[in-house]
Amino acid sequence: HAKMGMNRVLLKELPPEETQVSTLNLLKTMDPNDVQNEKSRGQITLEVTYKPFKQEEDTEEESMDGTDEVQKAPDNTPAGGGLLFVILHEAQDVEGKHHTNPYAKITFKGEEKKTKVVKKNRDPRWEHEFEFACEEPPTNDKLHVQVLSKAGKIGGILHDKVRYSTRNAWPLTDVVIRLTSILVAP
Repeated sequence: HAKMGMNRVLLKELPPEETQVSTLNLLKTMDPNDVQNEKSRGQITLEVTYKPFKQEEDTEEESMDGTDEVQKAPDNTPAGGGLLFVILHEAQDVEGKHHTNPYAKITFKGEEKKTKVVKKNRDPRWEHEFEFACEEPPTNDKLHVQVLSKAGKIGGILHDKVRYSTRNAWPLTDVVIRLTSILVAP
């Protein structure tokens, strides 16, 4: 799995119930001074929304007027918790020449989620929605995004054949014994 690029979204300015759409440049490293980041590696477009859980007293009122609401908080959830929704729309002009099989991986508070692989494409379109549970608003958190390329089938097939043939090969000692007995015989 080759890393094609990465970036992060700072969630400190994400107001509840408002959607933030971002198009980020993909970077080689997260070091702002790294010269490798000067090369264009493509861009990724994503959408982030934080929806706080409704409190008990709010839930009944709003469900009567039919507004869209986030589910009631699970038991033992601290006040202020909610759901972080992330939609990975697409990437454009990702690094690679011919056989890139890109997919995206997002990490939030150590939890990783992945999109499907789009085969042989430098402009993958995922339109994949992820959901992360939050115990509190994600004001001090970061969302890490990576675009990677999965190896094609050819490498996997060759690897399997080599592993199969070495497992089923005759032991070398058997061959040596046969040659020795042929040379010694009168």
